[in-house]
Amino acid sequence: MTNQTIAFRIGDETYLRLSALAAEKGLSVGLYVKQMLETQDENLVNDLKLIQSDTKDILNVLMNQNKQASNQTVISNIDFDLSNDPILLELLLLLREIAQPTKVSAAQKKVKSLGLTPYNYLDK
Repeated sequence: MTNQTIAFRIGDETYLRLSALAAEKGLSVGLYVKQMLETQDENLVNDLKLIQSDTKDILNVLMNQNKQASNQTVISNIDFDLSNDPILLELLLLLREIAQPTKVSAAQKKVKSLGLTPYNYLDK
């Protein structure tokens, strides 16, 4: 397989920014951009894994807080009050916006299996 060349123009500000980032890593601008493009998919997968892990941690914290507040261990009695935590609500809504429809459907089925009513923004 042969190597191909890609040529395109960028603005001065973009070049200066890329040049500074490349210099920090001791690379030429071309090599820096090449490495960014080649690792983009890998970085996206890693970011999604981190988001998944963080989401699990958030849900565990919420479930533990609710258990402590109600002294009940029955999952179907969880009552999330997100009005006091706008950051969490915003995070969950952002995740919902970027999720594929099949992933949203699977998550809603999981919520239903826990005896809860899934959120549907069309109902609001």
